Amino acid sequence: MTSAVNAQHNWKITHNGKAKISTSDENESRNRFSIQKADLAKPGSLWVHYMEWEKQPEWERYIGFFDEKENELYLDTTSVVQLTNKKLTSLTKGVGTVKIYTWSLPTDPELAARIRIRRIHLATISIQK
Repeated sequence: MTSAVNAQHNWKITHNGKAKISTSDENESRNRFSIQKADLAKPGSLWVHYMEWEKQPEWERYIGFFDEKENELYLDTTSVVQLTNKKLTSLTKGVGTVKIYTWSLPTDPELAARIRIRRIHLATISIQK
């Protein structure tokens, strides 16, 4: 079942115009990359594109950024996130590792309360000095 679901979804992450990850495979050990602090000082952005083959009606997509202790750094209800380097620098101040996840929930609060959420790991970013 999991492989059937993953075959329908894929994601691409770019930073400063360079592709970092393009996959449909959820793999925490492979879906990693680093960003140098010097690169965050340059103009540019981090883009996360999550593509679904069939979007479920009445469901909302979330993309979230979390630190090593699972503290939420950023959350948006979208399938495409753009964070400028300035915003990314602000979010990652004092943080060495950022994990990006996605999940979806029904827009009906009663239905959302009854289901179990499974986050999909999109990427882990190491912020390097």
